[in-house]
Amino acid sequence: MKAIYWTHEAIQDRDDIYDSIEANNPAAAATLDELFEAKSAPLDRHPALGRPGRVARAS
Repeated sequence: MKAIYWTHEAIQDRDDIYDSIEANNPAAAATLDELFEAKSAPLDRHPALGRPGRVARAS
């Protein structure tokens, strides 16, 4: 099983999306954040599910 490593930019993007949605709908922001987590979780067991990364050694 491989670990999933998020780039600083990806983490910042996720935080920005969350903050933007949370301002108007905190429940929707939490739901979307949970969805991000759920959709990325299988990548550690099945790395071919995702597209090739831009980070060396990411594939």
